[in-house]
Amino acid sequence: MVLALLAHFFPEGLLDWFDLGGFEQGQDESIKGLYKIHLTEKNQLPEGYDANDYESKGFYPPKSIADFSIRGRRV
Repeated sequence: MVLALLAHFFPEGLLDWFDLGGFEQGQDESIKGLYKIHLTEKNQLPEGYDANDYESKGFYPPKSIADFSIRGRRV
């Protein structure tokens, strides 16, 4: 249910490549309604790619992204 709700806020298809790693309400008193959503990248190839031709080198360090819009919807 949580993923279905988050799908309305994230770019289309994002949750195809990431798992929900965690969720917490921010502690910054100066920003009301701050939520931190932790996503973990899935280590998988898109359909049609041969795993023998590719090798995972790991992932980049975590990033913080601030965004305020709801994708494709008026606010």
